[in-house]
Amino acid sequence: MSNVQIFLRPDGRYMLIPRSCAVLISENGILGPYKVVSDTVYKGIEGLPQEKMEDPTLWYSGGMYHLVVNHWRGGDVSYHLTSTDGITNWQKRGIAFSKDHGIFKYTDGTKNYWKCIQRMTVYVEDGHPTHFHFSVIDSGKGGDLGNDNSGSKILIVPFDGKAFDAYMASTN
Repeated sequence: MSNVQIFLRPDGRYMLIPRSCAVLISENGILGPYKVVSDTVYKGIEGLPQEKMEDPTLWYSGGMYHLVVNHWRGGDVSYHLTSTDGITNWQKRGIAFSKDHGIFKYTDGTKNYWKCIQRMTVYVEDGHPTHFHFSVIDSGKGGDLGNDNSGSKILIVPFDGKAFDAYMASTN
């Protein structure tokens, strides 16, 4: 199992989402055991790639579970899905972000483009996402060598989670 994210659900159970995006639940705390309770959450969802997906990020806000998962063979496009129970009935909400669309934009309009954007995570405070974290690098995977000018970074991007949750509530 790889690219695992563990999440404490509002109901007190722990939820584990690995690279495959199957849902595993523990009734007995973070150490488990975990039981597989669903197949891949995006399986059969129209308009979503059915393979080469990884780096799931999970959070709960606005009364629903949110999942962002990256399609790494499709130009590094990440998709946003939601579910009311975090286990069943996942719905595609659209593209969360794409590395080619200048998602890192400064207030003066400057945009940063990165060769590789991966492993997005989210920080939730008071029930709303407030920041997203991204691992980025200015070369392809494995293309950065010791003592060269390439390098990986962690970017932290502020986010208006209250407005996002209000918008998501209006789309249901």
